[in-house]
Amino acid sequence: MKGYSPTFRLAARENNTFTLYEADTSLYARKGADLLNIGGKVQAIGIVSDQDGVTELGAIKDPKRVTALVTMVLEATIDQNRQGGNRPYFIAFHLVDGTVVTRAYWLDTGELARGIVLPKAFGLAIEAALPK
Repeated sequence: MKGYSPTFRLAARENNTFTLYEADTSLYARKGADLLNIGGKVQAIGIVSDQDGVTELGAIKDPKRVTALVTMVLEATIDQNRQGGNRPYFIAFHLVDGTVVTRAYWLDTGELARGIVLPKAFGLAIEAALPK
């Protein structure tokens, strides 16, 4: 798909309809950027309910904050042997091309699927964006 690494995202066309496929694992991934090719492409971050996978519970739209959080994701280490945690949300990275990359995120372990180990500051920003 134009503008994305083929190790991250591919588009397949069938009957004049496109389906996006995204990799979630790689034997060679060492940093978040090895799994998610989203640097410079995120305009907002949504926090989506795990109850229905659709309801947006909160959002981060400030460009500087979005950039800082995406940088944390891209620089985070990878441990693909991790198994999530107990308090899941879905993090929706709203991209400038109108598409969305969504990954499960566990507040209690700081893991963004699959195996992206984020710093506590990321979790604090997500919690701060949720309604009180």
